[in-house]
Amino acid sequence: MWVLYLPAVLSVLIVTLYLYFTRTFNYWKKRNVRGPEPTVFFGNLKDSTLRKKNIGIVMEEIYNQFPDEKVVGMYRMTTPCLLVRDLDVIKHIMIKDFEAFRDRGVEFSKEGLGQNLFHADGETWRALRNRFTPIFTSGKLKNMFYLMHEGADNFIDHVSKECEKKQEFEVHSLLQTYTMSTISSCAFGVSYNSISDKVQTLEIVDKIISEPSYAIELDYMYPKLLAKLNLSIIPTPVQHFFKSLVDSIISQRNGKPAGRNDFMDLILELRQMGEVTSNKYLDGVTSLEITDEVICAQAFVFYVAGYETSATTMSYFTLFFCS
Repeated sequence: MWVLYLPAVLSVLIVTLYLYFTRTFNYWKKRNVRGPEPTVFFGNLKDSTLRKKNIGIVMEEIYNQFPDEKVVGMYRMTTPCLLVRDLDVIKHIMIKDFEAFRDRGVEFSKEGLGQNLFHADGETWRALRNRFTPIFTSGKLKNMFYLMHEGADNFIDHVSKECEKKQEFEVHSLLQTYTMSTISSCAFGVSYNSISDKVQTLEIVDKIISEPSYAIELDYMYPKLLAKLNLSIIPTPVQHFFKSLVDSIISQRNGKPAGRNDFMDLILELRQMGEVTSNKYLDGVTSLEITDEVICAQAFVFYVAGYETSATTMSYFTLFFCS
């Protein structure tokens, strides 16, 4: 007898799911904000979720569809979000109304590497920024120039040897060897006798970091879900590697600056000064102790932010220079 009710139950279930996944799709229409039509379940990120296109390309296509709009309304699954095209609106968001828009919207477990300055939110971000900003002054960076010069000299020798072997080679991967060795030296104090002897583990780690991640796409589609489940977008092997690397460096330096003037030295100097503090409220100061985990998180983002971006920039410069 129950078989007779099965079609009705399935129909109710399908309708319920449809209504649930489309319940917010009138959000931007009610506010007279133009945007592309969303797809059930995926919102406007279907091609990205199905790995047909990179998320950046999807965003660019949406951006170009509405050249006369200051803002474009779109959906991350069922979550409404705004794609901003106008410079004045961007100025309000980034400067004038920054207090209302200070978080990046990438929410996942803030344990381990999640405590880094790039992904931190709220008062944790403010506390980290207040203390870590002085690390990146021109004077501090100039103290690292000798490390960059060493890397550049090794790179020139490496390129000379490569030119003797062959007439053509892939420039981007070649520049990656330079940025990887230089960032590793400036961040972790890892020195190489030659670029060809660089730590192969870092190459493996970079491959893991660069690969598309369903965790990131899950965060795009279900904001706050990863945070509620205490899951991270940073792969576990990467977390273990950087924790092991930083722990060994701190141990080698006995928890104190070693006089290299690299990134690890600067952070260890900060730890000797005590807590990282946010002074936004006089009656409720937010503080954060600089633990080994906090140090590891900052070293991780320093490496990730500097390695690939620098290699890509120099690759484009080389292309235009040769053109």
